[in-house]
Amino acid sequence: MNSKLFHFVIFLFIASINIQAKVIENDEGCTTKKLQIMKPTFPSTDYQGYGVVTFNIKENGSVSRVRAKESQCAISRNSDGSIKFKSCPFFKKSSVDAAKYLKYSPPVTKDGTSCTFSTHFHRYTYSWYNVDFEDNNQFLFSDEVDLLLKQNFQSNEDEELYLRKIITGKLQ
Repeated sequence: MNSKLFHFVIFLFIASINIQAKVIENDEGCTTKKLQIMKPTFPSTDYQGYGVVTFNIKENGSVSRVRAKESQCAISRNSDGSIKFKSCPFFKKSSVDAAKYLKYSPPVTKDGTSCTFSTHFHRYTYSWYNVDFEDNNQFLFSDEVDLLLKQNFQSNEDEELYLRKIITGKLQ
């Protein structure tokens, strides 16, 4: 009985991954879905930020010609709460290394013919904190973490509201 339940849960998990996969389409009408992504290792740096890689998607769904396109470090927060970035080298290698393990469904056209993607991209975000917000550009800086640690929240909702005020720059 436990074996059947285990297999059912695994089936639901796999089915939910496929349902959530976003269909990607290029200008030529070639479509595919991301099937596998590897979390990159955090490089030896005190910065948070992101790295962008470009690559080709081959007919079998594997990637080739993975190249670092951009690496940006979060350096401060603007008065409106948005993050100020500067170019830095820290996230290039980790992003490229992780992107080599990306897998996609075999790309096809609307009529089912095999096709490929040229110069597709993916962005990896490097943050010290696991904050679940809609915007992947959100980071917490050490002084903001200190503010959070000094609070005595009565509920998770109070903590989230306070955190949102910090990130949006509305905490005065």
